Amino acid sequence: MKSIFKLLILFALFTSCESKHSNSVGTKETLALESEIYAEDEMVPITRQEAVKPPPPLGLHDMQGDEVMEKKIIKDGRIEIKVKKLEQAKSNVDSLVKKFDAYYGNETFKNSHYRSFYHLTIRIPNNYFEAFISGVDNGKVELLSKDINAKDVSERYYDLKTRQKNKRLYLLRYQDLLKKAKSIKDILEVEEKVRDLVEEIESVEGQLKYLDKQVAYSTLNLSIIMEKDKRFEPSKKDKFSERLKESLTNGWFGIVAFFLFLVKIWPAWIICFILIVVWRRYKRKKKLMK
Repeated sequence: MKSIFKLLILFALFTSCESKHSNSVGTKETLALESEIYAEDEMVPITRQEAVKPPPPLGLHDMQGDEVMEKKIIKDGRIEIKVKKLEQAKSNVDSLVKKFDAYYGNETFKNSHYRSFYHLTIRIPNNYFEAFISGVDNGKVELLSKDINAKDVSERYYDLKTRQKNKRLYLLRYQDLLKKAKSIKDILEVEEKVRDLVEEIESVEGQLKYLDKQVAYSTLNLSIIMEKDKRFEPSKKDKFSERLKESLTNGWFGIVAFFLFLVKIWPAWIICFILIVVWRRYKRKKKLMK
């Protein structure tokens, strides 16, 4: 009987210990979970260092990834040709412009006694530039001058690309920090950084668009010249009747101009009249005194 009673007491003690242990573990887990939820829900204010600290910049290799780096070449040239038939040569250039999807950036025509010429600024798709030049210098014209240039801007282009991606990453970070900012000072400071980054990104994008356009279309300044035969052309003179009429007209205008000049100096006439009157009186008095 005593042994059975002892066993019941031990079983009760063991059960109470297990209950306390499970309650303790449950309480710790609940507190940890509540702490985690609170930490997630709570908006933690950022520090001044976090507000101005940008992410680490990307390198050129980080930016490219699987992107293939194409060569970025800007081509331009100047050509002067001499032809015998100007309009025929211009028509040939018009055909080349249409054939190679080019366009005229500027077209100037000048004519004088000695020569007539076209000065053309032509924008040509980059991959057709050499073919277009071959079409102009086809052996049927006299080549006076030729200057072709090619400028590699690949390094500058991809450097701008890298800067563009870095600044966009900075912008995303600052926009994220702006959401977490608590104080007015932090908000204003981050907003100023955001404004600066937006302006810098727009500037870089403008430079990239300009380079893309320069690379996509090459520029050719083409002058087409036609020399004229030098002939002496005496200046034409008017008939005698026309010249006589012109002389009479000019004489009449001269008389009218002289009369108007005399009228214009009327104060001088008054002064001269007064001087003459004074002089005559003086002469009369002198005679009476004798």
